Amino acid sequence: MIAEETYSPAARAMHWAGAALVLVVFASAWAPVGEDSELAGLVRLHVHRLAGMLVWLLTLARLLRRQLGRSPALPAALPAWQRIAARVNLAVLYALLLAQPLLGLVASQAAGDTVAPFGLFTVPTLVGRNRALAHACFAWHETVATLLLALVALHVAAALYHHMVRRDGVLAGMLPALRRMDARPGG
Repeated sequence: MIAEETYSPAARAMHWAGAALVLVVFASAWAPVGEDSELAGLVRLHVHRLAGMLVWLLTLARLLRRQLGRSPALPAALPAWQRIAARVNLAVLYALLLAQPLLGLVASQAAGDTVAPFGLFTVPTLVGRNRALAHACFAWHETVATLLLALVALHVAAALYHHMVRRDGVLAGMLPALRRMDARPGG
């Protein structure tokens, strides 16, 4: 059975904006340091923090949209274990996308930093300076980053599996152009 529904334009826009922001967060955190100037490092830190905050806000908006809107159903022929895996992966992804920026914020503030991306605004202080808390939160921040990468990789692999193996239209729900390409003669 092929899924015929697509996500709303708003849901697709939020999904792909979130994916782009996550790429920015990882790129700004893991870009090779090399011969970077202090200014370049500071710019990368500000980009990382601002993109992280935007990920957090966008994740909240996506969760709200999921509560108020409708998402396409998974194909009826999908085995129960795959339905469960899809739901668990999505729930954990959302939880980590909400937790990760907060861990970074608490870690930074506990290290004594004022978080004010590009001086545009200052994030309210949640915690005072606490070296042990900063160390623990930075360690968790790195662990959650690794978990996020693994879950995103699983999400992408599952989308490709649905598109290339099952051919059930699940990926086309997020990329409707795929359905149009498949509908072309010889497509």
